[in-house]
Amino acid sequence: MKNIPTPVDNTFWETRPSIPLNFRAEWDQVKYNERPIYQDTDMISSQIDAYQYYSENNSVIHLHSHPFYEFIYCCNGNPHYLLDGMLYQLQKGDVLLIPPDVSHCPISLDCMKDPYVRNVIRIDKAFAIRLSKYVPTVLSDYASPIVLHVESKNQDFWEKQFLFCVREFYEKKPGWQATLVGQTLQLLGFLNRSLGKDWDCMPRPEKGTLLNKILMYVEGHLTDKITLKNTARLFSVSESTIVKLFRRSLNVSFSQYVTQRRLISAKAYLTEDKPLEQISEALGFSDYSTFYRAFRKEYGMGPLCFQKKQKAIYHYTEEFTNE
Repeated sequence: MKNIPTPVDNTFWETRPSIPLNFRAEWDQVKYNERPIYQDTDMISSQIDAYQYYSENNSVIHLHSHPFYEFIYCCNGNPHYLLDGMLYQLQKGDVLLIPPDVSHCPISLDCMKDPYVRNVIRIDKAFAIRLSKYVPTVLSDYASPIVLHVESKNQDFWEKQFLFCVREFYEKKPGWQATLVGQTLQLLGFLNRSLGKDWDCMPRPEKGTLLNKILMYVEGHLTDKITLKNTARLFSVSESTIVKLFRRSLNVSFSQYVTQRRLISAKAYLTEDKPLEQISEALGFSDYSTFYRAFRKEYGMGPLCFQKKQKAIYHYTEEFTNE
């Protein structure tokens, strides 16, 4: 297949950005947290980052969320995509807008014939809030994720615009920040216009499969006690069927998925300054120590440390947006 970028060596991330050869030296100078936790990825800039990612069919990307917006164009591949507890079948030309703290990941990558390649624009949350003061409808209306099917006649345009952002970010020529912001605003404007013109371009989530039924059940019962035994009984299947289904599709056990999903919700609760024990109980953990161990294992820090970090970011955001 033509125009498929060559993946670079995977060092820190499960799926690392695919970088043009002339940009790799600059990339290697960038320092990242050496813990390979996808959901703890930080932005390099304080406004907008842009990358191209490449995932082969043996790649594993776990369920995660980010503190920033992700604006994604699917260049190649057709993975199933788990987005906020719902399954979608992506295809070349699809555009996704994922708000902060929304759980997501591509799944069943091993079933794809072609690699999953996407151009990704990341938009800092504080910058987006400040931007909304001047361009009110750009991001403020998107509290829920968006999936857009782009018509084949328009795909070349979208792909070139996203790739332009990636090149601007890596080349960093004079004025690149202003150019990148302007280009991203233009793309968001095209997204608004496309959604307003034809709501049929929004794909419907897959609801009929056993996997999606179980995912929807988990999504609606995060505060309840969820066990493999009770879930198997509810859907009239064996426990081994669910175990194999989750291992094959998500590369985690059923209980691991439930824990990951609860921890992503916990991150959102921790930004609201709720008591830690209350959060633990609300999300179905048996006790606070279980919640603490799971959170620290997943994110490399305890809930209290994470909460203090989020408070510092919140106060910075308040000062930044009130300038």
